Amino acid sequence: MAADLGEDRHRALELLHRLVVAARAVQRVGQVVAKRRLAVAVALGGDERERLTHQRRGRLEVAGREARPGEVVEGGDADAGIGEPLGEGEAALDVASMARTSTRVFVLEVMGRHAGWIAAAAGLAGTGPGEPPHIILLPEVAFEQEKFLARVQQCVTDYGYCVIVVSEGAAYGDGRFLADAGTKDAFGHTQLGGVAPVVANMVRQAHGYKYHWAVADYLQRSARHIASRVDVEQAYAVGKAAVELGIRGVNAVMPIIVRKSSRPYRWSIGHVPLADVANQEKKLPPSYIRADGFGISAACRRYLEPLIAGEAYPPYKRGLPDYVRIRGRSVRRKLRTNFKV
Repeated sequence: MAADLGEDRHRALELLHRLVVAARAVQRVGQVVAKRRLAVAVALGGDERERLTHQRRGRLEVAGREARPGEVVEGGDADAGIGEPLGEGEAALDVASMARTSTRVFVLEVMGRHAGWIAAAAGLAGTGPGEPPHIILLPEVAFEQEKFLARVQQCVTDYGYCVIVVSEGAAYGDGRFLADAGTKDAFGHTQLGGVAPVVANMVRQAHGYKYHWAVADYLQRSARHIASRVDVEQAYAVGKAAVELGIRGVNAVMPIIVRKSSRPYRWSIGHVPLADVANQEKKLPPSYIRADGFGISAACRRYLEPLIAGEAYPPYKRGLPDYVRIRGRSVRRKLRTNFKV
């Protein structure tokens, strides 16, 4: 087998190992469920967890809850966290203040491997001509280096500086990620090595502009203190619905946010079969992307704006957000065997 695989044998064997580990993890979940006689499980996490949850549904009532910020599922409205990258607008003010003598370009990397909803949400920060972000690089739009660099130069000429928001999954027309690190994650996906410095270096090599770049990452997904009122209400609502669905015996489903109207914004909670959404992504429709491919359209702005409406600050204590913390007390162990990866 190894000889037949040739130079690819190491990657193939590594992927095989990961598949075995994933299968063992699924089997272990089943053992825990059986031993504890669990009736309901709520899975928190991304699409891979939805897929594994779908595989384990059986006699167990399962309600999946998508927890990654800003992602959208078929049939549902945008998920919690869609407005979290808007801090890019404040960084832009800093860049603008020193563009004449120092930094000309700022690059912010946000989450989104195949769907650019979070990057698109950053576009809400700019409400007029010339306002940042000047360029948004979306996974849905094939990256063209010459076109991009020309646009950067034009922005610096016109406005004195350029603010770029890039989705981690920005890719060339042939599907290669700009930030392909050459490795795979635990689910066999391409491991991305950070696209912001890649883009920033392109700009420096082509134009010589001084730049700064940043990766929002965990700071983005943990920014509860600036979440909108709509965001917080929907986050609680889908979690509550997941538990209630499980108690009612509704099996193998995921709660979704259903938009009833945009003006005024009205929504409700529904649910869809896990089989319909596991490992599936809803991408930005072409009508939500500006004609030049570097920004969002008016239709996209109308869709996203209701999701960032209202304020819902957490309580503060001695100047810091005072969050409720789960005690996380372990229950007495029942399985005698250890689980090792």
